[in-house]
This record gives sequence, structure tokens and C-alpha cells, in this order.
Amino acid sequence: MLRHGTAIAPRPGAGHHAIRGGRSKADSVAPAKDCSARRRVGIKLSEKHIMNTLFGQIQQIAALLTLLTVGTLFAVATSEAKGQAAVKPVCAEKLANVPGKVLTAMTVTYAPGVKSSVHHHAGSVFAYVLTGAIRSENSATGPAKVYKAGESFFEPPGSKHLVSENASITERASMLVVFIADGGAQLTTSDSPSSAFGPQEPSPAERKK
Repeated sequence: MLRHGTAIAPRPGAGHHAIRGGRSKADSVAPAKDCSARRRVGIKLSEKHIMNTLFGQIQQIAALLTLLTVGTLFAVATSEAKGQAAVKPVCAEKLANVPGKVLTAMTVTYAPGVKSSVHHHAGSVFAYVLTGAIRSENSATGPAKVYKAGESFFEPPGSKHLVSENASITERASMLVVFIADGGAQLTTSDSPSSAFGPQEPSPAERKK
């Protein structure tokens, strides 16, 4: 038992342990805060890397689209300088349900006032006007008619395309032309000494050969 007034001496090392305990607690909190800060920095760096990657991909796509646009405009400008229609292949696919036949699509662009000479096509032809107005006359479908954007016409096999021209002298006109013909057939043949059709690029199917 302790007598009244007797001082209790601190245990040796008690203060030391208290200090160490305090330091240990502080030390245990600091690394947690440090780790949290590192995670935030890591997330920011990761987000920055993703944004840089996406920006790089967007730049590559934009460059590719620019090259394609310049190439198309160059082809059209070259044909226009020669007073010809600019012909650009779109696709060519074999028809599994019609053995021996190939569906070929292309765009034809006329500069203001440009026309094609009399010609005929292999197989059946469907034409859809994309921009402007096209004046067309076929030997099997009646007199010349002007077809505006959104309208279409058909050319039966064996018929002659007597008139095919831009109906405007101030604006371009273009159409999507779809052929269904024998594989390897010459799709367009001029029936006059000179043709207003520009040089046609090989179709995707022909490039694979």
C-alpha cells in the first residue's frame, strides 16, 4: 500500500515509449497520405497518356481523310480540265445468287456544261443522282429528261445511252451508277470517235487479280 504523499516515480522508459508511440502513429499516417497523393498523380498521368494517344489517332485519321479528299478533288479537277466526266469506282462484288454476274458501283461527276458522248453499257444499269441535275436519254426508255438530286433512272441491257450530261452550266452534278454485268466485261463502250468519260480506275475486284 502507498502512504499518503508518496510520489509515484514514472517507470523507466515510460516517457520514451510514449514518444516512440506518438512518432509511430504519426509515421503510420504520413505514408498513407503519401500513397494517396501518388495514386492521384498516377491517375493524372494515365489520363494524360490516354488523351495524348486519342489526339494522335485523331490526327492520323484527319490526315488520311485529307489525303483522300485531295486525291478525289485532283481526279475531278484533271477530268474537268479535259472536259470529261470524272469516274470513281466505289465497289465491285460477285453476286452469289446470280452466278457469273458482278455488281459494280461507281460515281460519275460532271463539271458545269460537261457531257458524255453516245455510249452503251454491259448488262443492266441503275443511276441515282446525288447532286445537281443530270439530263439523260436512253434508246429504250424514251426522250431526254432532267433528273434532279434524289431521282433515278434505269438503262436496260443492250440499250444505248444517247444523252448523258450536266443540265447546268454553273454547278457540278454527280450520280451513283450501279452495273450488274458479266464478270470481266467492259462496263462502258463509246459509240463515237471521242468519249467524254475520263480514264476509269480499276475496280476493287480487278485490283485483287
